[in-house]
Order: sequence, then C-alpha cells, then structure tokens
Amino acid sequence: MSLTALREEIAHEIRSRLRRLRPEVRFDDSHPHRVRDARDNLAPGVDYEQLRGDLLDGAAESGHGRTVFDELCDIDSSATLAANIFGPFRSAPELLSLPGLPSFNVLRLGKRLRTGLGGPPAYLRMLALGGDGILGGSCVLTEPLSMRTANLADSCAPAVAEMASPEWSSLYDSLCANPARFRSLDATALVRQYLGLRSALADEPQSKTLLYVFWEPLDWPDIPAAVEHRREIVEFSLAVAGSDIAFVSMSCSELWDAMEEGPEWAGRAEWLAYLRGRYLFEAKPV
Repeated sequence: MSLTALREEIAHEIRSRLRRLRPEVRFDDSHPHRVRDARDNLAPGVDYEQLRGDLLDGAAESGHGRTVFDELCDIDSSATLAANIFGPFRSAPELLSLPGLPSFNVLRLGKRLRTGLGGPPAYLRMLALGGDGILGGSCVLTEPLSMRTANLADSCAPAVAEMASPEWSSLYDSLCANPARFRSLDATALVRQYLGLRSALADEPQSKTLLYVFWEPLDWPDIPAAVEHRREIVEFSLAVAGSDIAFVSMSCSELWDAMEEGPEWAGRAEWLAYLRGRYLFEAKPV
C-alpha cells in the first residue's frame, strides 16, 4: 500500500469512528473528510469560543491558502487533534500533568513565536506557562507519512550559532548540509519551534520544554514508515540531548495514558474515551 493510500485509509477510519461517536455530525458534501461545522469535530470539554479566540492570532499561518480554522473542519488534521488533546486544559491549565514537568497556570492554543531569523514565525499548537516551566507543544497526525526534506537557509547559520545551544546549532548545520537526514520527521518545523521558544521567551527564566506529540496506528510496528518515524525521533532526540530546551516526544497513546494518571477532573473519563475511540486503531496495511 502506498503512503497516499495509507493516509486515505486512515482518514476513512477516523471518519467512520467520528460518525459512531457523534451520529449527528454533518459532513461537507464536497469533501468526505471535512465537517460542515468545526464544533462537530471537537472532543467533549473543548470550548470552541476559547479555541477560536486563541487561534485568531495564528489563523493565517497554516499555508497553502488555508487557515487553521479550515483545518479544524478536517477530521484528520493535526490542528483538530491538538485542539482535542489540549483544549480541555485551556481553562484549567493546572490540570495538565505530565511526568517530569511542572504545573502550569496559563495555556494557549495556536501560538506564534518570533524565531529571530526573520521570515514567518514559529507555530506551536500549544503553549503552557507556569512559575517553574514553559511547555511548547507540537502535534502531528499523518504528516510523518509524507516524505520531506529540511528547508533551512545556510545564510541563517551564523544567527543560529549565536542564539542556539551547541546541540541545536550543530543539528542545524547538519540539516543544511544534508536536508534529507530526516524524511518522516519535520525537522525544519522543530528547529523553528525551538528557536521560537529560545528567542521570543528569552527573558523568561523558567525551564523550557518542546513536546512533540505524534499519532500512530496501533499496528505501527508493521508499517515501515511508522517504524522509520520512531527511529528518526530517537536520532533527533539524541542530537539535541542536553540542550537548554528539553525535547520530549510522546505518542498519543503514551500521552493519554500519562494524563490518565494525572489529577482527576469532571469529564476526564468521557474525554479520554472519546480520544481513544476516535484515534486509536490499526491501519491494517496490505
């Protein structure tokens, strides 16, 4: 099965599961994998008006002539996945509890941060702040099933060397020399997100963490592209280990298990059941 066909199968399965979870959902007649109203695409506990307010600042950053609001109608978009994962914590950030990380008192969805390099800002799906730490969240769904190369300018290397830790500066240099080093992992986006946390929040003394949340099917060991994605995550993690901003990766399944061990709150069980019912399944490649 080609990667294109696999992505189509995954989108079809997500659609089927969304219809079972929410029978009243109305799909776009012109696009089978879009809903007419983004509210129908959100998990229990996600406040659309809060989400909309946060995303207005970053609405034009999606690219390809589309906004994040367009993506919220896509049933298989990482924008929707991120909103469904982090949305319930928008009004209660203190409930976001992850192993090894401090507590937070502010959380925003869809945050743009200047990188210090000029050009478009870095885009984080989530940014949480607390007295002892700052957490930037990146989130992908089927993006790792699209092969890519790094897109970084050699001319920015001196600025990166000045701003970045030695680990990230060395990684940047290697990506400029070998743009195909990572094909499943979007290293360009992660470098920009690191630089955004490093540059825009330079005056904040708290420890900083870049969290990479990734979806994968339950049968990922049987899917070469998913296995390669995991291998690249390990390679990337080792390359930036020990830097000033920690890089942490978690699959959706791992993240939801960790959240289940965190503080209890009204609606948590329903929310987790929705996420698992919608997103955890086998891709069954042939």
